[in-house]
Amino acid sequence: MPIERSRSRIRFRELIGSDQEQLFRIYSDRDAMKYRGSKPMVTLEDADAFIENQEVEEANRLTLRKGVELVESGELIGSVMFRFQDRDAGECEIGYSIGKAYWNNGFGKEIVQKMLEELEMQTAVAAVIAWSRQQNVASTKILKQAGFQLVEQTEHEDSYLFRRELKKV
Repeated sequence: MPIERSRSRIRFRELIGSDQEQLFRIYSDRDAMKYRGSKPMVTLEDADAFIENQEVEEANRLTLRKGVELVESGELIGSVMFRFQDRDAGECEIGYSIGKAYWNNGFGKEIVQKMLEELEMQTAVAAVIAWSRQQNVASTKILKQAGFQLVEQTEHEDSYLFRRELKKV
């Protein structure tokens, strides 16, 4: 008998103007954003800029951002980032943020798994990298459980760099 996969509780989607207030709630929370590489949002205009810049191409790098929403309610709970670099052909950097109200519910694990599944379908991507602050124990644990290996521990910003080779579908 085949094993039935559980239905995903989340989906990725484009960010739209009506996401402004929820994005601001998530990204202005200083405590929730302490592990991110960027500073918390200060104004609603910061959320507008986040929405506007969900696809940015600069130099040899393409950054794509998507919203993460709950399938059942359509509620926005965070975002994901895919960063592709020509100079490191075949490699994609990923990142994700989840609103504090959704922590400790398994969403981080589900988000990383869904990101890996999407990247496995892209023939040009052979490996995925992700950064985690050393203090962000939950994210570090999620990456390790998803098969990422520690590559480097940096002095700068007390971060870990993880890498995972992809299995092709």
